[in-house]
Amino acid sequence: MPPALIEKMLKMSEKTVKKLATAEGGGQPQCLAVFDFVKKIMENNNLIPAWNELQEIQEILRLKPESDKIKPDELKRFEKAGKLGFKVYQGKYSLEFQLTVPEEYPAKKPVLTFINHNFDKNYAQLFEA
Repeated sequence: MPPALIEKMLKMSEKTVKKLATAEGGGQPQCLAVFDFVKKIMENNNLIPAWNELQEIQEILRLKPESDKIKPDELKRFEKAGKLGFKVYQGKYSLEFQLTVPEEYPAKKPVLTFINHNFDKNYAQLFEA
């Protein structure tokens, strides 16, 4: 598991423990609550194997509009399905694609699926199967 994710989970777990330990009317059970929290993250986030790379991807994409004329790129995370949806723009061109991260990543490569684009037909043949 990536160190950054472990650190984030640790901070959130400590916050939960502190809240339960100092609950009104005396301390509440804490171990099960932390276990359930960690279990849910691991069961419901199939993007964990690519966690370190997600930050780099966000830095590469233009997720914020640079001006009114330039459309920002889009990134959607489908954590349960282990998928990343992208819409990227460059000038008059746009490309929509999806990356599916397998459970065995990085030993097994992600699957790249092109969904939509506005490229010239001759150039688009490079992307189509």
